[in-house]
Amino acid sequence: MNPPLTYLPVYFGFFATLVLAIASNVFLDIEHGTFGFEMLVWSAVYGFTLWIGWRQRGRNTESGRTWQMRILLVGIAASVLVFLPGWGLPRGGLYILAALQASYNCVTVTRRHLHIGLLVATVIAMFAASHFRADWTMLFYLVPFVVAAVFTLVAEQINRRAEDVRAASLSGLRIGGQGAAIASASLVILLLAGFLYAITPQISRSSLLWSYGVPVGGNSGGAAKPGASNAAGNGDIPGYRLTPDRMRESAARHGMPGWQAGSIRVLATVTETLEAFMAPVQQALTELWNSIKEWLKNNINTVIASLLALMLSALLIAFWRLLREAKAGVWLITRWDYLVYGVLGRHRSGRDGALQLYSAMERVFSLHDLARSRSMNVREYLSVLCRFQTSLRTTLIEMTLLFEDARYGGTPPGDKQLTRMRALYRTLYRSAG
Repeated sequence: MNPPLTYLPVYFGFFATLVLAIASNVFLDIEHGTFGFEMLVWSAVYGFTLWIGWRQRGRNTESGRTWQMRILLVGIAASVLVFLPGWGLPRGGLYILAALQASYNCVTVTRRHLHIGLLVATVIAMFAASHFRADWTMLFYLVPFVVAAVFTLVAEQINRRAEDVRAASLSGLRIGGQGAAIASASLVILLLAGFLYAITPQISRSSLLWSYGVPVGGNSGGAAKPGASNAAGNGDIPGYRLTPDRMRESAARHGMPGWQAGSIRVLATVTETLEAFMAPVQQALTELWNSIKEWLKNNINTVIASLLALMLSALLIAFWRLLREAKAGVWLITRWDYLVYGVLGRHRSGRDGALQLYSAMERVFSLHDLARSRSMNVREYLSVLCRFQTSLRTTLIEMTLLFEDARYGGTPPGDKQLTRMRALYRTLYRSAG
């Protein structure tokens, strides 16, 4: 399946994804002061070519292929005259890939074309993130890049589902509802991804606080001298920690866009405020943790004994619940009943003996989840037993009638009646127990 691509928000999301991906690479050279001009050119190129792709409404036309060839020729000329002489390899090769994607946008009319374009954008962004001049300030472009890519994929999927529903004439999904669904799904995916990243073990805390990207130094091909700094002015110290002062240093870099510099300064101020607010809290937590460690050190034997006691208690509770679930107690009692009442005949005489034999029968059937509830009389219990133990119907009826006569009759049962109940009990035990 390769459905056509006609939903305008998908093209807007794809445009943002491409622009942010190429912005990450252009950002590597902000010290030259041409960041704004370069982004204006790339934005115009990507916007124009994607507009051509959207105008075809899901089908490649001769106009789209013609524009693809024209943009391709312009890209080849730019590669020969600008990209390779200005950046060389591999950076120049990456800009050639970006130019090829611009020509491909002219024929981006299906989902397959969109996925290929998103893959190219991901490659461009990953190249920038892995560059030795990349630092934490590039997150201003990489994080929105991820958001835009997720939005684009979700928008395409939800629009395709909505088109399928409309084609089947099952419903008419409104645009407002579709937009809300896209926003909600994108937010859930991003929050889930952020949560998974947050709980993923990292190398060390210093690695998280260190500048974004790969450190430069003596092992970077000799390009950097000892003491030289990378693009963020962070230096090549592996233990680098991002502080408010270093944030302001990054904001003051030559060529830094004004909106980004202002955002970084606000971030630095907020970080200072939070650090000042959290310092007493962190100190209190540190003191609490130290006191806990000291107490554990002085009471290690007590702690170990308590843990062992808790483990033993948990095992005993689990064992007791297992026996209860398996009805081990009832199983043992039924065996004792059969030995005392059925084999040895050591039951009482009269009505008490009849009650003992009938109760022993009840315990036999309780092992088969046929226990008699408190609200049941013997006749109701008999109907339940006969429903599930049809082969013992005659024996159950006789046992119940003998018990009723012994319990409620005018004269207590004699030895003959108790002997018969005992024989019936043994039959029921051997058949059902």
